[in-house]
Amino acid sequence: MDIFEEIRKKIEQKEFSKAKEMAEKIEDEVEKYNSLGIIHYYEGKVSEALEFFKKALDINPVHDDALFNYSKVLFEKGEYFESWRYLTRINNKTWEVYDMLGDTQLKQNNPAMALYYYKKAAELSNIPEMKEKYQILKDQFKKDVKLAIFCLPGLDNFIKDIAQILSNIYDVKLVVTTDVRQIQEAYNWADIVWLEWANEMAVEVTNKLPKDGKKILCRLHSYEALANYPEKINWKNVDKLILVAEHIERILRDYHSEVYKQVKDKIVIVPNGLDLNRLKFKVRQPGFNIAVVAHINHKKDPAMWLQIIGMLRKIDERYTLHIAGDFQEIRYANYFKHFIKDAGLEKNVKLYGWVEDVNAFLEDKNYLLSTSIHESFGYNIAEAMAKGIKPIIHNYAGAKTQWPDDLVFNFIDEVIRIVTSRDYNSEKYRSFVEKNCSLEKQITSILSIVQLQDNNRTKNKSIHKKSTTDTENSFAKIWKEYSKIDSFTIMNDLPGKSLRSEFVSLLERFFILNKARILEVGTGTGAFSIELALREADVTGIDIDPTSIELAIRISKDYNVENVEFKVGDGFKLTESFKPQEFDIAFNMGVVEHFKDDDIIKMLKQMGEVAKFVVVGVPYSGSFVYKTAKETAQKLGAWEYGFERDFLTLEPLIRRAGLIPLHEEVIGVLAEPFYLRRINPEWVPLKIAENLQKYFQGEKVGSWLICFATKWPGYADEFLKLDDHKKIKFESTQISLLTVPKPLVSIVIPVLNGANYVKRLVDNIKRIDYENFEVVLVDDGSTDGTADLFERLIKGEPKLREKILIIRNKENVGTFHSRLIGVKHSQGSFVFFHDIDDLVYSKGVKKLLDDLLNFPNKKTLLTVTNALMSGEQFNGEIWCSNFYKNKEELFVSEITSLSGKFSIIDTLIERIPLQKAYEELAEVLHKVGIIKMTIAEDTILADYLLLEHFVEKMIPTFYTFLGYEVGNLQSSSKNFWKGSNRFPYKSLSSW
Repeated sequence: MDIFEEIRKKIEQKEFSKAKEMAEKIEDEVEKYNSLGIIHYYEGKVSEALEFFKKALDINPVHDDALFNYSKVLFEKGEYFESWRYLTRINNKTWEVYDMLGDTQLKQNNPAMALYYYKKAAELSNIPEMKEKYQILKDQFKKDVKLAIFCLPGLDNFIKDIAQILSNIYDVKLVVTTDVRQIQEAYNWADIVWLEWANEMAVEVTNKLPKDGKKILCRLHSYEALANYPEKINWKNVDKLILVAEHIERILRDYHSEVYKQVKDKIVIVPNGLDLNRLKFKVRQPGFNIAVVAHINHKKDPAMWLQIIGMLRKIDERYTLHIAGDFQEIRYANYFKHFIKDAGLEKNVKLYGWVEDVNAFLEDKNYLLSTSIHESFGYNIAEAMAKGIKPIIHNYAGAKTQWPDDLVFNFIDEVIRIVTSRDYNSEKYRSFVEKNCSLEKQITSILSIVQLQDNNRTKNKSIHKKSTTDTENSFAKIWKEYSKIDSFTIMNDLPGKSLRSEFVSLLERFFILNKARILEVGTGTGAFSIELALREADVTGIDIDPTSIELAIRISKDYNVENVEFKVGDGFKLTESFKPQEFDIAFNMGVVEHFKDDDIIKMLKQMGEVAKFVVVGVPYSGSFVYKTAKETAQKLGAWEYGFERDFLTLEPLIRRAGLIPLHEEVIGVLAEPFYLRRINPEWVPLKIAENLQKYFQGEKVGSWLICFATKWPGYADEFLKLDDHKKIKFESTQISLLTVPKPLVSIVIPVLNGANYVKRLVDNIKRIDYENFEVVLVDDGSTDGTADLFERLIKGEPKLREKILIIRNKENVGTFHSRLIGVKHSQGSFVFFHDIDDLVYSKGVKKLLDDLLNFPNKKTLLTVTNALMSGEQFNGEIWCSNFYKNKEELFVSEITSLSGKFSIIDTLIERIPLQKAYEELAEVLHKVGIIKMTIAEDTILADYLLLEHFVEKMIPTFYTFLGYEVGNLQSSSKNFWKGSNRFPYKSLSSW
């Protein structure tokens, strides 16, 4: 086993200190720093990981693994542009690299480029999920727009890549021909026409073909402006004139002044771009090989090349000029033949003719010489810089606006100075092109132009109107049906209440909800608003349907929730009813997916105006279960929600609405499986088991995509400062960053003969994603060596040793009193009861603490859902608490079902009041003769906490779970549940 495999195993075992010790012994500095970066990344220390990857790249800037790792961390930190540019430098690109390149473009609102990369990833990968991802996104972004691009033969070299990339979004025809019939057919087919070059093709099309409501774009490169083509084009039929550089516009203004008057308001500048993935970057040094890549004609001023190499040869005979280019004028072919021989430059000038592979030609060159008297862009310059080669550029008109000043020369003596200078910075040259001349940047600009020219044809408008009307009618029926259902059933539908709980927990990762002013746009039953109001937020829910509002008001009154109000309102007209930033958060779940892009953008803009932050939830395209269930229901005519879309990301629409995307995440671990009721109800528990297995392993699973955004840059800056230690607190009209307390949590574990579960317990504790905890293990007279085994295993865990307290009861006193003993020996602010044979969800403590921040003065118990397990596997059964209207309803339910209705296991309870209540109850039980209790002890304690007002409010949660082992027959609590009536949850059935 090599050292890297050993490090990988230590990382898997979370033995990070040992992994670091091993990494420090790696002799290769790049591999050492790269390995240390990986270790810190998996340890959760992202900033430190970034520094180590940077150290590796400082030594070797083209180390593929370090580049990928550095890019991945940058991506996770939200630095998508930086992530992209380092990914392009990877030489040996795998499908994973192309997949991440696609992700960077999706995050930067460039879906065409994203799809271009995803397609490459899908072609390189045999993984079905990659192909599905590409297809899902292609379906999502596909526009019903026909784009015909017309170009004369031999001039399509600058448009082929663009046409291919745009075809991921639009129906594209690249028509490279002079055949009139082909041109006519493609023109008639098109909605938007692109004329590549303002030459004979543009003259013919604009003068001889009717506009017929089409949008016409014309791209003028360079030579057309130096001839009389502009005067021949019918500019009245052209909607946009695309120029590749600002100085080309000056040429139009100065030499075609009458035309310029017609087109000046139609001009948009879109610089050319390079596919940087095709150009191999490396760090280079000054040297003696000077390249020229150009056709040899008068425009390039080739005589200057020979003057320059002649002067350099006098300094050092090793200077050599390498010319990749064909002679386009006989006078220059004859001149070169004569002058090179007569001046004695045969060893210093090498002619290669036309070179197809410029990337390979430039590989061993130190400089790129460009002496053109006119350029619109200069691809050869950009290509050289992308490879890390220093360019030397003559000061043509526009050169200093396109390239760094220090690389531009006026006179030949300056060239000598530039070449012989030791100032050489490959990183600087590459970075300049990445920031200014990328294909990605060019495509972004082109997409925005084409989208603006899409005239939202009548057929789309009519489809949109019909789909919106159908949706409104569908939901009117839904709220009418819901009005027939009692409030308890609505609030306790498992997929609904679990989704609400996950949504709240996600908000709590970033915000303190207590006292936050929240607006729900499209409130439906009001259940989400009520859930937030239970966290002491001040909530307003609006809906355009009066039946919905009546239903929401009824439920809120039944549950006696006071800090929420519901009223009829229109999500497209929020600014007519509310002031700017009247709310801290505006959100909706399951609303915008029922509209087309334009209406989604309109609603997002309205939400962005009236709130500091916008949060939107939509069906997730990556959920195969959701998509299959919806398609099945639609085919059967049983889909009640009308027109409904799904999304892999909302970022492009967020950006088009003028908002700043902040975060996206998938939720719905329990909500997703219930879509399978529409196909086969027996599959639901199987999918629940699968999702829980992934959830406990740290994967994001579900069928709902949640997107956070804001219109306000200041709030965006504050949001991006958040980490595990900080949250946003809303105070009147301001926000502040609150440093979150990390109180000590005491995990109390009573055990009797649990040796079979000790190793799993230790592994489970190691994975808890919270630093400040202690474990109090109370051995209640075990005869199988449970405490000894636990103590022995803990000695091998340096990070846990100081957190452990083992108490050995001299005799068996039962679970009830063992827990009490554990509480008395605890030091934490909170107690977390746990059973040895169950599993702790790694993020559970952190999420519960986030939730409890909303109740500084309220006695609230957050009950945790039991996810049943058999052995090491979840079985798909769920035991959970309900939302009860009051204590009386809860106790009646317990009596009628002969089982406890809420649990105190794997949740957080304040230690001091808990100990007081526990001691009181122990005294009561002692008085009635109950000395040892091993059955229903947690239920009795829970009821006592509620009856004696140690707990005033009880809220079920579904963002954390107790992995509840039902296979341990020695567990007294399991024996109790085995005999109870607490069956797996039955949820609200579909109509």
